Amino acid sequence: MAPKRMQFTLFVEKLKKPILGRLDPYAVVTFSGGPNEGIEIGTTETLENDLNPEFTSTFYVDVDPDVFMPVRVEIFNGRNDKLMAEAEFELSSVYSSSNNMDSREVEGCDRIYAHVTESIKGTDTQGSFHFQLRGLDILNVEEGVLKLGRSDPFFLLEKKTIDHKTSILRWVPSYRSDHKEDNLNPFWEKHEGLSLENACYCDVNWPIRIRVMDWQKNGKHREIGIVETTVAALISSQSKKGNADREEALELHGKVGKGTAKKTGLIVVVEASIE
Repeated sequence: MAPKRMQFTLFVEKLKKPILGRLDPYAVVTFSGGPNEGIEIGTTETLENDLNPEFTSTFYVDVDPDVFMPVRVEIFNGRNDKLMAEAEFELSSVYSSSNNMDSREVEGCDRIYAHVTESIKGTDTQGSFHFQLRGLDILNVEEGVLKLGRSDPFFLLEKKTIDHKTSILRWVPSYRSDHKEDNLNPFWEKHEGLSLENACYCDVNWPIRIRVMDWQKNGKHREIGIVETTVAALISSQSKKGNADREEALELHGKVGKGTAKKTGLIVVVEASIE
């Protein structure tokens, strides 16, 4: 069987926080056996102060189901490069698992998850996605007793994956913005050139979502709200009246605390294009 081009991504649940200092995790992925043994596939970004890292780094690998392709995943603390947790996966085995995902319960965290899926699902293979977003009226989830606090919002751009055999749904992050401290109307930096393969599997009508989070110093970031969309819809929703255009803005909805889901803000598409 001919090899298939795959995307390999990682996320981790409940890393153990050091007694002293903070944890800025990153991952290193290396072939641990087979014909490519010892070759490093790549290193993820380092996430500042995050105990549940959802790495946006995507590794592209040609996976042959007939070839044994084990990999070692090592999670390090970017503050001192100390190894925090590690696990081994076999790529074709992960791909054949439910929702193309497998996990390991290991020392140093609750679980390390690996996700392997076909990288190209559409025909929009040319160009890259350029975009800039702004939040308006983002729900304040950290007022505090004196009502002086403000949310510190950042957003994740995530693409949908679903196992049609089991109906298991997951959203895989492809981009993470910077966080804006004490700001309910954040203006995030423009991103120049997210590949369409990474953003939407080369299908501009593939379901994606924007998930806005409140950054927390303890590393346990809180979800504020979500809006589902597509790359094509973001381009068509581009602001026509500047960066505070509420008419074209997308509505965020989220469930905060034990309440029911409600509107938690707006997302203005300041710029969106394929170049």
